[in-house]
Amino acid sequence: MTEPTDKWHDLLHRLAMGEVVDWDTQDINSQAEASIVEQLKSIEAIQRVFATQKAEPTTVKQRTEAKLFEWGHLHVVEKLGEGAYGEVYRAFDPILNRDVALKLLKPDQLATFHSKLFIEEAQRIARVRNRHVLAIHGAGVNQARAGFWSDLIVGNTLAGQVSMTLGDLLQVASSMSHALGAVHQAGLVHGDVKAANVMKDQNDQLVLMDFGAGLESGTEHASNHSIGSPMLMAPELFQQQPKSPATDMYALGCLLFYLASGQYPVKGENILDIVAAHQQQKYLKLLTLRPDLPASMSQLIQQLIAPQAADRPTAFEVNKRVEDIINEPARLKKRRLLLGIMGSLLVGMLLASTGLYFANVERQKAVLEQQKAQTVNDFLHEILGSSFNLGTGREVRVADMLALAATNAKNDFKDQPKILANLTTTLGQSFQNLQMMEQSQDQLLKSLSLHQTLYGDDHPDTLQVKLLLSRTEESMGNYQASGDLCQSVITQSQSKPQLKKTLQSAEVLCAIVKTSLAEYAEAEAVLSRLIAEAEQAAKPTNHLYLALMAQSQNHFNRSDFAAAVDAAQKAIETIRQVKNFKATNLLAANNQLAVALSSQGKYAEAEPIMVEQLELSEQYYGVNNMGYLQMLINLGANLQSQGKLTAAVKIQEQSVSLIESLKGSSDRMTLSSQMNLANTYVSLNRLEEGEQLMRDVLKVSTNVLGPDRMETFMLQYNLGELLNNTGRFNESLSLSQQSLPQMQTTLGDAHLVTLLTQDNMAVSFTGIQQHQQALAYFKTVLQGLESGFGQDNPYYLLVKGHQVDGLIQAGEIEQAAGMQQQLIEVQRRVLGETHEQVLQAEVKLKGLLTDLQNQ
Repeated sequence: MTEPTDKWHDLLHRLAMGEVVDWDTQDINSQAEASIVEQLKSIEAIQRVFATQKAEPTTVKQRTEAKLFEWGHLHVVEKLGEGAYGEVYRAFDPILNRDVALKLLKPDQLATFHSKLFIEEAQRIARVRNRHVLAIHGAGVNQARAGFWSDLIVGNTLAGQVSMTLGDLLQVASSMSHALGAVHQAGLVHGDVKAANVMKDQNDQLVLMDFGAGLESGTEHASNHSIGSPMLMAPELFQQQPKSPATDMYALGCLLFYLASGQYPVKGENILDIVAAHQQQKYLKLLTLRPDLPASMSQLIQQLIAPQAADRPTAFEVNKRVEDIINEPARLKKRRLLLGIMGSLLVGMLLASTGLYFANVERQKAVLEQQKAQTVNDFLHEILGSSFNLGTGREVRVADMLALAATNAKNDFKDQPKILANLTTTLGQSFQNLQMMEQSQDQLLKSLSLHQTLYGDDHPDTLQVKLLLSRTEESMGNYQASGDLCQSVITQSQSKPQLKKTLQSAEVLCAIVKTSLAEYAEAEAVLSRLIAEAEQAAKPTNHLYLALMAQSQNHFNRSDFAAAVDAAQKAIETIRQVKNFKATNLLAANNQLAVALSSQGKYAEAEPIMVEQLELSEQYYGVNNMGYLQMLINLGANLQSQGKLTAAVKIQEQSVSLIESLKGSSDRMTLSSQMNLANTYVSLNRLEEGEQLMRDVLKVSTNVLGPDRMETFMLQYNLGELLNNTGRFNESLSLSQQSLPQMQTTLGDAHLVTLLTQDNMAVSFTGIQQHQQALAYFKTVLQGLESGFGQDNPYYLLVKGHQVDGLIQAGEIEQAAGMQQQLIEVQRRVLGETHEQVLQAEVKLKGLLTDLQNQ
């Protein structure tokens, strides 16, 4: 039960945030509480007046922009747009010392009636004070033109935005319910809630605009006021009933329906079609158009567009429903996660003894093994089902309970080695699923020793433990140990038909190790065979999922990103069809897909996937975990590539700090995250910091991982690029020439890093005026990129731009202009006609053509 003090604090917080409070629903149990409510109402009234007022500097700005004209005290600077009756301008208000938006009635609409309506619009808006409603500063008539001025909102409307994510839909629903709650509380109806009247500003805050169709709530003139958008008009408005708060809520429901699906709930080419659809109640169902949305969200939108006004929720009720939808997953997800992992552990234990059936032992022994497994199940159930052992005052994570189970197991089963063998296997696998590899390795080594002692080295259950340990060793970068283990399993299972699945798992693991050792062709041969065999069986299995994931990673390491995306998508489709699949497997597949998309240059497509997976990984793993950190690193790299540098550097600095605390300064993930951070420093023009960090990381990578590792090659390429960008061409060329032979030997001539290193060399040759060598390298690199990746990738565009610069430096202006035209054509296709890079490239082409004319 909520404490009284908490209740008042909650209400005060909501008022401070500009939210609407329904005072009629508050429980008042005494005169003292009634007095507190009256005080809060006074605070609300004050807040309404001052909510949108912001402190401004007292110094007067010096304006250098030319004025179009003056309107009263306002200096009108530029026209922003116009509607049927009004024109909108940007103006400077010397009194407020800020830019404002000025809306003027059109010169041909100067009738007294229209001017009166125009001023009334300003008066209506001015009565509403809410951070999600446009703030009006004043109104009047000057130079025979009626007008009002308001906050200047810099941003874009929601017009044209469709297929919004759940998060974006919730933002619209929350912001507009707050806005409409304030409008309705002021005794008004907006009258034209639609996408074009909702603006998203530069801070991603949504603001409700344009009260031109608004009315006094309940006025007798409402039925005669027909301004509005037919597709968003409530059924009662077509029956000449007055506008009301309920008609605004219907319009909000239509807006959300459209933003979610790209369609309105009723279809019609004209008013008569729309009226007929309402009369026949032919409404589209959002659930069929967006089955991915939670039922609670779809239900809310459908209730907003209910045919009967009385059945629609109020703005206050929508706000509460949105809060419930936002908060609904948090504890429920955690509970489901605990139950899901508990269930997977129990099933895992019950299946652990099935190897005994393969060994054809007597039935009685199998029954005894099942009983031992049940003992382990009971133990885990007790541990996972009780949080009191871990103390109070913090949320209990699965990892905490597994650590407790590992500690208690030593004492609880020290005289029962067979049960302890099963338990350590389960704990090792569970720690592995949580990306806690050191703990997994510790448990699985104990399990392997117990299994070898109890059952022998070639027993089916012992082989399963070897496979688990091999996967953990590979994740830790111990490739030799991992390869030895999986090869041992292959040798011991390939002559036993009953162990076919064990053999397949071992072959996948060995292929993963080969990929990590850059033996790509050997890995692909094994994986292609295993995938073909599994697809012929036409039954999705975990083995097929693992093989597809391994293939995706192999393609990725070979820089074949399109194939990596395809394999990751197939892995996602496969794992979804596997009965009782692990949530962590789906998480890993989505992460693999997002990383591959980013490497294709599809950063915007990958970002929402990464954000969602990061949130899930925090719930599954916690933040001090390698699984979470890997996704944090990926998101930081994605943001960096999109140019969102401030957000990227914050995430990357966080990831470096966390990884160093968990893995130390010489771990490969630490080095990768430091490399990303160094690149972001450089992009932020923090060149000295970026270069020093890059050199430090390169030294550690070379000494610890080796000169022939991918991390080392990437660092050498990035450092060479930095040296070129700072004009140290000879130093960059020397570094590239030293590293290129090793890259060609290890990665091959067609690998992306090999090609980009040669691009560095070409830029260096350009810088030292050796143009023929530069142009030869540019040609080689572009041919390799086009052959391996096609033209529609960011690396091709990068090198093409370098080639144009090289031609310009060589004095080949005509050829440079031709190449620039080719570059623009590719950019338009990939980036779009209005992308900033396209516009800059077009300006550059004009300059080249001008130079040609002047020659």
